[in-house]
Amino acid sequence: MGAAWVDLRPGADVDAVLDVLRADGPGVLYARVVPLDGGWQRIELSTGDAGPALGHLIVTLLQSSEHAVRAFLAHDYDEDGAEQIVLDGRTTPVTRVQHVRIHPFGAGSATPPLLLDVPAAVAPGRSWGRGRVLTGPESVAALADLYGVPPDDLKRAQRRTRMPARLLGETGGPFEPWLDALAIAWTATTGGRPIKLRPGPVWREAVVRYALPSLPGRWHVFDEELVADPVGLIVRAIVQGQAVLHPLYLPSGHPGWRVHDALDLRLPRTGLATREQAEPAMHHLAEAIRARALPHFAAHGTLSGYVEYCRAGSSDPYRLHAQALTEIVLERFDDALESLDAITGMVVPRLYDQTRPAGLGPARLSGLAAEADHWRRRLAEDPMGAQADLLANVPGQRRRLGLPAPTA
Repeated sequence: MGAAWVDLRPGADVDAVLDVLRADGPGVLYARVVPLDGGWQRIELSTGDAGPALGHLIVTLLQSSEHAVRAFLAHDYDEDGAEQIVLDGRTTPVTRVQHVRIHPFGAGSATPPLLLDVPAAVAPGRSWGRGRVLTGPESVAALADLYGVPPDDLKRAQRRTRMPARLLGETGGPFEPWLDALAIAWTATTGGRPIKLRPGPVWREAVVRYALPSLPGRWHVFDEELVADPVGLIVRAIVQGQAVLHPLYLPSGHPGWRVHDALDLRLPRTGLATREQAEPAMHHLAEAIRARALPHFAAHGTLSGYVEYCRAGSSDPYRLHAQALTEIVLERFDDALESLDAITGMVVPRLYDQTRPAGLGPARLSGLAAEADHWRRRLAEDPMGAQADLLANVPGQRRRLGLPAPTA
């Protein structure tokens, strides 16, 4: 994935900036506009494309727009590490103020760092650790000046990232210390449905024209998602060709849909350049929804059905975690404690297992164990309070996903 935060001067024409971002760049690109203090505004960008397109787009924006001042780019390459670049748009040409390429332990990459053609604002300084590109003391000082933050805050962030590979494996992990120091919130935690900049609304229009007429029930149609009505605590949705069950009460460290354990509808890959070209794809979609998604939703789209769905994948500690919290919502508190104990028994040995999957790094596993401990203590203190804590997550998740308000 790729993400970026572009800051605009007070009085900036946000629509003009969004038009530049629509013109070219990654194949799929979302934006949120967030007001900041003093009339400044921040555009949060996110894409599933971790290639160079987003960086080139941001450089073009900074060079061509009088409104954009600075940008922080974050690229997550999954098992191949991460990359962080900060750009200064006050200068001509645009310059790189900070640049870090993080590799996993004991691994390198054949892929060179991005945007090396953008000149550095300062000398590289001492390069320590594989992948370090531009992170010396002069870089830290320039970064503090660019964002108007105390240098000591950035020095603390630098100390927290002395071993950056330890931060891999969790969404936003490698970037979090720097984002915290620069007062940048992780993409989409600020709420509100994103603006889809690229591609255009072909999918939505094609679904309405060709798929919905043959589907039973009522559906809410978004840019790339279909959401079954009514929308309860377990949202039943079609997202990226998958039938998704999304519990709104689960604490979410990720802003989007819960797709990692979704049911694949096995749709053929096809282009959607126009509504007419999309017609066959929409017929395939409707057929797959009727044949696979609707039975899945009927069996598992309730709280009790979702518990059974999680039990079927109990070897996955994340599904077991979802099961435990759902049991709390259902007031099955003894079952929840049993599930939380099972998480701890499953996670702790894996912390020292060198053969564990790449996606289950020590940071993620430790976080999961801590979550289990938190809910175990909460249940011991006040079971109904634990349930209330979970249900308090629902309004925020509704806002982030752009879901309709519950009806009376």
